[in-house]
Amino acid sequence: QATMVVERLKSTARRLGLAQYTDTRTEGSDTITTVTLAGSIIVIDVDIGNSQAALKVKVSYVSDIEHDDRIDALMLDRLRAGDIRGFEELVEEMAVLDRLTRERSPASFIHNTFATIATLKEIQAQELAALDGDSRLLLRYGSGIALPHARHVGPSSLYFMPATLRHGLADDDWEKLVNTQSMSERAKSVSELCHWLYYTWEPSSSPHYFLPSAVEKLCLPADAMEVAGSQVITVRHPAIHGLDMRFLEFTKQQADGTDMQAEGDASSEFWIPYTLVARLEPPLPACALTVRAIMTATSSDATTQEPEQTAGHDSPRLLENAPTLENLVRGIAANHPGSGQEASPEERAVEMESPQIRAWTICRIPVHSPRSILAITAILRRQATFNSLLASCFATTQPSVTAKTYANDPFRIDLLVRAHRGDVDAMAESAESPADQGLVVRVAETLGDVHVWTHQALGITTADDLLATLASIATSTLSKSTAHPSLSKVAGIGNSIPIIASWISAHPQ
Repeated sequence: QATMVVERLKSTARRLGLAQYTDTRTEGSDTITTVTLAGSIIVIDVDIGNSQAALKVKVSYVSDIEHDDRIDALMLDRLRAGDIRGFEELVEEMAVLDRLTRERSPASFIHNTFATIATLKEIQAQELAALDGDSRLLLRYGSGIALPHARHVGPSSLYFMPATLRHGLADDDWEKLVNTQSMSERAKSVSELCHWLYYTWEPSSSPHYFLPSAVEKLCLPADAMEVAGSQVITVRHPAIHGLDMRFLEFTKQQADGTDMQAEGDASSEFWIPYTLVARLEPPLPACALTVRAIMTATSSDATTQEPEQTAGHDSPRLLENAPTLENLVRGIAANHPGSGQEASPEERAVEMESPQIRAWTICRIPVHSPRSILAITAILRRQATFNSLLASCFATTQPSVTAKTYANDPFRIDLLVRAHRGDVDAMAESAESPADQGLVVRVAETLGDVHVWTHQALGITTADDLLATLASIATSTLSKSTAHPSLSKVAGIGNSIPIIASWISAHPQ
């Protein structure tokens, strides 16, 4: 086994153009082979023996970049799990950074990767201070939780966690997530169920300014000074009242049709035709409203897997042949780890009316400025919350519910919760038969809160077709103040249509 791993690593080094060296020593009864994979700047030392205890990984740099134990831990976890292919993918990510840094010198992709990590950390620190240190609120009001080297080498953030997991994590898990920017074993066990943004570099038709080594991050603390060749943009936080954040912005103007001259001290050799891209893991099915909002936030285009990449801002035309959000989410619910197989229509507690919401699957978003991350995260979180509600419709729980979605309001679901009437004899003995209940469920903008209105609160007394009557209620008339507080709390904790229906059945209005 050890020999096989050694040979695989040597083969990986040759494929990636890395130098490779091996050294063998004896420690007790075990023979340890150290495989060194070396690029121009990055050096990876891997100790391999006949036991798990012998496995070690250390990543170092031929520069002044500080060693980060989290990269070592990520790579070591892959080896200990026997995921050799996963380990090779991490080596490849580092080899790409090394190669691009060598080819594009003096612009350093490695330095700018760590600068992006520092930028996300600074954003989180300012958000956390404004939220009085309550780390749980970062997934409601903030830009997610910055967790570099959690799943890939480089910056990443957790932007959405299923509601039941969010409420189930203990205080020490949250403290470790935020204060050490690393995950406890308990948090790691549920990480596959969360939604992540992983930041990487991709070729771009327009150049991006790469920070020189003297500039450590793009989000400025309150007392930081401006940097030569840049301007400071102040951004009002979209969800945290009173929080203004400052970001460095570098601009480049075209002197004539060919030559591009940098302003001030922003040297032209730091303008590289690559841009920062946020990759979504897992890819997120999204409605047109979400796609348009992301385009506006980034002043660019979100890229989708199917049916084609977005082009310009003409999303309505591209949506004509797009799949529906309901069907995309159904497919994910059927194949999600731990969810089991999708329920058959006969078993399904929630019956969906005809799918209405046209959708794409967003897999990557160009981030031309880190200040757009503030808006992007809130937009994605709202969509992920709504998708969780939709996915819950394909579970095998009671009571029986019919759900209706709307093309013109893709964050609203109307529900008909049918009362359980028992057998005919029991109904005959009852003076009144149980009443069906109509509900409107909607995910609010910015915070992604779930609000629920009963048909009684909407002024509907009796109706032969409650769903049709609910459809006549304009979304613009739905007010947070008239939402049912207990139902909305239940919806926020569970993000589940069956749980909402169970609560209203147990507490008839």
